[in-house]
Amino acid sequence: MKTIVRLAIAATVLLTPELGSARTATIPAKVGEVLDRTQRTDLTYAVYKRSHIDFEGAMPARDGWSAEFHSGAKLRVETLVSKALADCDARDGVLIIPEIDKITRGREVADLACGITLDQPVLQAEWLGEVDSEFGRLDRIRIVTAEVIMTFDVNPDGVTVNAVFQRNDADKSIAVEEHAVAIETALPEGPLFDEAALDRSFIPERVKADRKSTRLNSSHTDISRMPSSA
Repeated sequence: MKTIVRLAIAATVLLTPELGSARTATIPAKVGEVLDRTQRTDLTYAVYKRSHIDFEGAMPARDGWSAEFHSGAKLRVETLVSKALADCDARDGVLIIPEIDKITRGREVADLACGITLDQPVLQAEWLGEVDSEFGRLDRIRIVTAEVIMTFDVNPDGVTVNAVFQRNDADKSIAVEEHAVAIETALPEGPLFDEAALDRSFIPERVKADRKSTRLNSSHTDISRMPSSA
């Protein structure tokens, strides 16, 4: 069940505890800087993403929308199957996965949601260079564990723009894939960070209606096709 919960929210952020004893491989300085950037951002922004998940029978595969809303230390994450709130300073939060009637509360949620962090021993960590995007230059990093190969594109402000989670098996099949179609500095109106509103989605219909946002953008597929040396 832990794997399902991790993958459910991983559609937007890597659901794992803080960096620490889980590391085994040496984390290159550039990778560490990018990871730290995602954990320390305190800007106000909304990022909307097209997403795909395939948990191989644990839940039906599906395509749709995910989003991350950030204001100072306050964070709201919406994925295809879960929603979460976290206070990244107070290290407290709540995660719901309605499909499996799962609710998790406390520090664990904040540790899991606030930035890209790692809970499994790391076999390999690489900075793959900078890539161009409609959102400017992004740092691409790859983290490999025994279970999963994770590739992230992160902007200079610490926003994770694209993410792909592949199973670390012979097929390298994709479990979670998402690509940003809009990053905005204005948040939607309403009680974004109110637990009572976790049953709602704040992804605007105008974003969903944008023609360029109706499918995963083929220009991003290289993130999941790059070979891994693991």
